[in-house]
Amino acid sequence: MVGVSPLSAQTLDQTSSIFYPLPAFLQGKVFVAKQLFLGDEGGIWIHDIHGKVVFFDGQTILPRRGSVLPKPYQELVYQQGAFWTFIDNELYRTYPGGEPDLILSLTPGVVIKNIGASNGYLWLTDNRFFYSYHLEDGELRTLSLSKLYQLNQASNIIINDAVNVRNKWVLIIFYGIETIMVIVNLV
Repeated sequence: MVGVSPLSAQTLDQTSSIFYPLPAFLQGKVFVAKQLFLGDEGGIWIHDIHGKVVFFDGQTILPRRGSVLPKPYQELVYQQGAFWTFIDNELYRTYPGGEPDLILSLTPGVVIKNIGASNGYLWLTDNRFFYSYHLEDGELRTLSLSKLYQLNQASNIIINDAVNVRNKWVLIIFYGIETIMVIVNLV
């Protein structure tokens, strides 16, 4: 079952935002963050625009040079104390300071385009499918995106974000020039 409803975008008013410099900034170091992840026991993981990851505990940034990951990654999520990413059709988990572990392989030829996390699940997309991976039991579910292509007659669908709510997924999808919200059921 696929339902479609328009999504209105609102501009964030940054005039009332207050920015606090990190101690590293005061020491002459600058980080341009692509993503920020809350640490499991406090602190912030900073994923920068170069694909490196460092940890800020409120006073110190570690490591001082390099990254806690063995190589740079452009697409990451942080769940259950580990970083998750993909290469082509494979999903990898890397603990800080460790090496990547292959968790699952999708069909050869599939190229994963995006990754995210919500409520104990990872989600992945390629050009034809939406995949949900349950972190607790490793169950992988697949949803064809063909109905979404038919609904909008789009040649390219980009899933920007997804949230799992009571075994249903709310997908934020970019169709060429418009963004819509779609609710899908994977049960």
